[in-house]
Amino acid sequence: MKILRAWCAISTVAITLVATGGISSASSRVKVNDGFYSFQAGAKTAHVGLTVGGHGTRVIGGGTWSANTAVRSGLFCTVGSTPPTGIFAGTVVALPIPQNLPISANGSFSYSGTLNLTPGDTQSGVSVTAQFSISGRFTASKVVPHKTVAVSGSVSTPLCPGTLTHFALNWDPNT
Repeated sequence: MKILRAWCAISTVAITLVATGGISSASSRVKVNDGFYSFQAGAKTAHVGLTVGGHGTRVIGGGTWSANTAVRSGLFCTVGSTPPTGIFAGTVVALPIPQNLPISANGSFSYSGTLNLTPGDTQSGVSVTAQFSISGRFTASKVVPHKTVAVSGSVSTPLCPGTLTHFALNWDPNT
């Protein structure tokens, strides 16, 4: 009789999980705030900026850089001692994420591919292509604006060989 009761209880739980589609994932989604995420001045981190939109569901790519606000996401880095033709060694370049990146339920995102950099991105009169990869994860912990590391990850490009490869960013709700 005890075995029959135990089997009935297990069957009830299994049927409930199948009927409801499993354990609710809505409560397990990492909360990501819309807005701008940047590194703190003086921090030993790659110079990455991320703009999040869609109620915390995507990192915004594409768009244009603006002197006053960051309306696309990416990396700023200094090219190495043997840059592509037309770019001076030591020039700071922008490597923008070319498209929106989905943020998964666990808070992670990634991109890897070839970027087509414009003369504006390279701060020179030439366009170049560059390999670029970025991956990160938003924290599941409570985020205090300007204080808590809200997202961390890694970034790489052979265009800027001396660039730090890790980033840690704070949320700035006012940008």
